[in-house]
Amino acid sequence: MKEDFEMNSSSSETVIGNARVVLADRVIEHGWIALVDGYIAEFGEGSTSAGGVDAGGDLIMPGLIELHTDHLEAHYVPRPKVFWDPIAAVVSYDGQLATSGITTVLDSLRVWREDGAEEVDGRAGLLAEAIDAARDANLLRADHFLHLRCEIPMPSVVEEAKELIGRPHVRLMSLMDHTPGQRQFRDEGKLRDYYRGKGAGKTDAELDALFERRFAYQKAYAATNMREIVALAQQYEIPLASHDDTTEENVTDAIRDGVAVAEFPTTIEAARGLHQAGIGI
Repeated sequence: MKEDFEMNSSSSETVIGNARVVLADRVIEHGWIALVDGYIAEFGEGSTSAGGVDAGGDLIMPGLIELHTDHLEAHYVPRPKVFWDPIAAVVSYDGQLATSGITTVLDSLRVWREDGAEEVDGRAGLLAEAIDAARDANLLRADHFLHLRCEIPMPSVVEEAKELIGRPHVRLMSLMDHTPGQRQFRDEGKLRDYYRGKGAGKTDAELDALFERRFAYQKAYAATNMREIVALAQQYEIPLASHDDTTEENVTDAIRDGVAVAEFPTTIEAARGLHQAGIGI
């Protein structure tokens, strides 16, 4: 690489010097980087010509990629019964991502409706439209794609997934099952604590009814919905993620379904099994 970058007056050019430049295999402790029209054109070691931006020894590194964050939903519904303007929620959320060094994000949208559970249920289409509107208005700093979080036992999950999966920015679908007593909430008491702590909280009687409904949904719909969601992902060539794998059976199911990445395995046994199967974690 050259030590000085030759400027071209017809382009928008920036040179940043006195930086620690992070590469795939090493760190240039005293280096520089040149950008043309917002793209990296060149980098090297040593000093640059006068007039560049002095990084003061700070790191320059590739932006982080966030595969799963449902924080947009918290911006849209910041407190119980309060719904923010969806585009304003997207812009605020995007700012938090960008200032954290995240330049590419898969916005995780819940693809299910469940009465009496979360107020943001059923809003995936609205939030996807808000992301598109903010992108079209050039209001976003990070690159935004969609991650469809499919709660497999829910009666409407397949139809809701069909409404969203044709969008051009869908990049990942996750297979989720939060039925009490398994996976993330194998300890049913922790799920009760989770709902007691949300908003105004839920009474034991309300939680009993919610849990009974989830048990019934899983028994009635989970097996069929799983087959249909997996087939839908294959049809649209969307990678699949498993969620909260805990047991050997969960690992076997992930292998059967062609899962590409396992999100948050909850036991070391599951993590090892997934790793041995060549599934990314």
